Amino acid sequence: SDELTIEGYTVKPNGNDMAKVLAQVAEGTLKLHIQHSYPLSEVVTAHTELQKGNTFGKIVLAV
Repeated sequence: SDELTIEGYTVKPNGNDMAKVLAQVAEGTLKLHIQHSYPLSEVVTAHTELQKGNTFGKIVLAV
């Protein structure tokens, strides 16, 4: 059977912590779950999806 594992990750909003997060993403030790990616022209649709509150993962805007 498939198991779902959810792990939290909290950072303080500063450059050093964000650099550590980005390094872990690049190394593959921290995985980001992206639910959906929207082009910037669909920002309203992306925001509406985010407001629904049922997202599991991140909503990404492609610039």
